[in-house]
Amino acid sequence: MGSRNQLELNETVGIPSPAHPDSWTLDVAVRALEGVDLHVIAAREEMSRYTFRDVGAVIFQLQAIPWQFPGFGPSAYEPALRQLDQHIRTTGGFTVHDHRFLIEAQARS
Repeated sequence: MGSRNQLELNETVGIPSPAHPDSWTLDVAVRALEGVDLHVIAAREEMSRYTFRDVGAVIFQLQAIPWQFPGFGPSAYEPALRQLDQHIRTTGGFTVHDHRFLIEAQARS
């Protein structure tokens, strides 16, 4: 999971992102692997769309990954969650982007 994962949730709910958006990207990971003398064979990065269809699913996600949403509690963010609930009910969903990358590497011979 990259450092740009679901930043739309952080912004919408009002929870500061714990990391700089460029702190863990494909380029950073590739450089780190090459820095320990691994040969990168293949690497790819995606920003996949993910749509929440109800605010309960949003709350579950906010609680499931506390490293991205530190200090989250539904009551502390109730006004933002109510606004998001209204948005989802009106538009049918709230879309975020999952930041993922895959690297295949091997030891240099």
